[in-house]
Amino acid sequence: ELSQSFDIKKYYDFASRLFDQAEAYDMKNEFAYAYIMYKKYAKLGSDVICKHNYYKHYKVERDAFNRQFAVAVDRLEHLVQRMDEEAAHHAARLRAHEANRQAALAKAELEARARALEEQRRAREQRARAEQLRALEEEGMAEAARRSSQAREAERREAEARRDHEARAAALASASASALALASAAPTAAVSASSAVLSCRSLSSDEAVYTHADGREEVVRVLRAHSEAESVRPARAKAVVGRGGAFGPHPPPHACAFQSTLFLPP
Repeated sequence: ELSQSFDIKKYYDFASRLFDQAEAYDMKNEFAYAYIMYKKYAKLGSDVICKHNYYKHYKVERDAFNRQFAVAVDRLEHLVQRMDEEAAHHAARLRAHEANRQAALAKAELEARARALEEQRRAREQRARAEQLRALEEEGMAEAARRSSQAREAERREAEARRDHEARAAALASASASALALASAAPTAAVSASSAVLSCRSLSSDEAVYTHADGREEVVRVLRAHSEAESVRPARAKAVVGRGGAFGPHPPPHACAFQSTLFLPP
């Protein structure tokens, strides 16, 4: 605010200090402070010094101030342009920074999504491997159980076959012995009392030769032997072939069927 009682030279000194401060800020590119100092200097020169009553009395100070004032106004205009450019650059930097920030966020989001997908893929692979291992284990257990069952079945069949073989062998031996014993006592009773057996000699386990009193020889062969486990007694027949033709069927002993053949003496 203008005070006519205030010495104009003091205004000139104050204006000079403002110009020096503005110039120092301008040299440091501190645009905001430089702009404020230049604006204060311009306001002081236009609103205070130029309207002072003693403005025209001090020509040297006035001319120096006017030259300095023109420089200040020119620098203020350039400063405004520079501030606009700096604001534009700052806005561009802000936009670039925001774009970089958005790009970084998008990249981070993509990376997070990729990591999530990778974790899901690994989890699926782990589950698939676990299921495959479990399937292999179950298959192995099933195969082991099947083999064990087959082995038990084979052992059972082998045991049954062995028992059946032993039973058949025992039955065959028993039937052969019974047949030979019965045949030695009764084969000639069906022919006549005069053809009693004089001797018997065994040819094998299921075949024997009997010599009768009339000189005939009878060969008795066991045709079939049955184990005692068989509940059905099949039809058996004994055919005696000799002089006079074939004789009718005779009931054989239990658990065997045999055939006898008579040979006439020469």
